[in-house]
Amino acid sequence: MDFKKAATRYKWLIFPVIAAVALATVYAVRGVRSPPAESPSPAATTTGVSPESSKPVASRSIIIPAGTVIRGSLLESLSTEATRTGQSFSLRVPSPVVIDGVTVVPAGSRIIGTVAESRRSGRVKGRARMVLSFRKLETSSGEYSIAARHAVRVAPGTKKRDAAIIGAGAGIGAAIGAVAGGKKGAVIGAATGGGAGTGVVLATRGKPTGFRRGETIRVKLVEPVRVMVS
Repeated sequence: MDFKKAATRYKWLIFPVIAAVALATVYAVRGVRSPPAESPSPAATTTGVSPESSKPVASRSIIIPAGTVIRGSLLESLSTEATRTGQSFSLRVPSPVVIDGVTVVPAGSRIIGTVAESRRSGRVKGRARMVLSFRKLETSSGEYSIAARHAVRVAPGTKKRDAAIIGAGAGIGAAIGAVAGGKKGAVIGAATGGGAGTGVVLATRGKPTGFRRGETIRVKLVEPVRVMVS
């Protein structure tokens, strides 16, 4: 009887111990936590841009051969009356220049030049003359020195006009002389009137010349030019 009581007592004592061990095991398992998931690094973030599209566009050089004509529109008026030798000017290229399917001079490029000569007409002789030189090509890829043919413009001659003025003076003088002194007076009047007409011619300059704003000028290269294209 005493043995049964002792066994029962032992049973009630062992249960708390087992329960305590079980609880300790559970808490120990819960205490072991898995490492947090790694967040993606900024470099690995997807941007939606492919590696190919982010690469810079490669540039290469192409030679524009001598003899190539580049047409440009003059951005300001140039006249022998107002423009002086050494003055700079510029042309705008309205249409691209394409060689073998490659645009070597894009539309909107500029050609920079200098007035090499601006000479007014003389009173006695010599017609007005203007000479343009072209020294630089500016494109979206850079600036390039160029050598091109000069653009030359000369004022028209005034011989017919001068002869008309002298003839008109002589005719008027002859008419006045005839009224005043007959045939002899006509001769004297013609000479006098012709001399007056000649004086007018000598005192009058010839016509000016130049290039008007918006005028298309052909720039023909005399030496090849190496340019960068993409």
